[in-house]
Amino acid sequence: QTQITEKDLAFNFMHTNIDNNELAKFIYDIGPRFSPIKMSAIKKANSIKDILDDNQLNNVKELKSVSFRLMKNDKRSELQEIGTTSTLTKSQLTFINSLTYSTSFVVETEYVQKNPQCGKLELTTLTPHYTVVPEVQAEYEGGKESLMEFLRENSLELWKDIDEKELQPAKLFFTVTKSGAISNIYLDRTSNFPKIDKRMKELLSKVPGNWNSATNSLGEKIYQELVVSFGLMGC
Repeated sequence: QTQITEKDLAFNFMHTNIDNNELAKFIYDIGPRFSPIKMSAIKKANSIKDILDDNQLNNVKELKSVSFRLMKNDKRSELQEIGTTSTLTKSQLTFINSLTYSTSFVVETEYVQKNPQCGKLELTTLTPHYTVVPEVQAEYEGGKESLMEFLRENSLELWKDIDEKELQPAKLFFTVTKSGAISNIYLDRTSNFPKIDKRMKELLSKVPGNWNSATNSLGEKIYQELVVSFGLMGC
C-alpha cells in the first residue's frame, strides 16, 4: 500500500469533486456520537420536557417511568436513575449534573400512547440517545462537507472495489484540543476492511487546514470528542 504524502493530500483536497452517490454513503457523518445536548441545557433541566423535544412528547398519554442511563463504550451501563413522573427526582438531577462534556446517555421513557391507526392505548418505550456538547462546538474551518469530501476522495481507491455486503458500520473517535489540534484518534470497531480502517485513521491525522476549538458558556476553550461515521450507516 502506497504511503500518503502531505503533497498528495494537499492536491486531492484542492481538487475534490465527488459525484459518486454510492461513495457518499460510505462516509456519512462527522459530529458528536449521539444527538447533541448543550451542557447549559443540562444544568437548567428540571423535567424531561427540558430534555426531550416536543415531537417526542406529543404522543405521551400517561408516563410510566423515566430512566437516565449512562453510556459506556457505546453500550448502556448499569449506572442509571429512575423516576415515575416528568419532574426529575433529586437523584436524576444529581445524575445529569454529574455529566461531563462528550459523555453520552440514554433517556429510557416508558409511556402509554394511543395507536394512531386503531385508537387503542398501548405501552411504548422511547430511547433517545444524547451526547453532552459545549456551548460552541469544535468546528473544522473548511466546513463539515469539505472535510467529508476530503476523506472520501483520499480513500476512493479502497472503497470502489469492496463487497458492500461485507461492509460494517464503524466509528472513528477523535478529540479536538484547546489549541485546535487533533488527538486521541481511535476506532470503536472495524469496518471489516482493515485497509480502510487504517487509511481513515491516517487521513484524519493529516487533515489539511485548521480546527476551531470548542468553548464553554464562559467562552473558555475546552476539549471536545467528535466521531467520523463510516462504512454502512448503522446505529
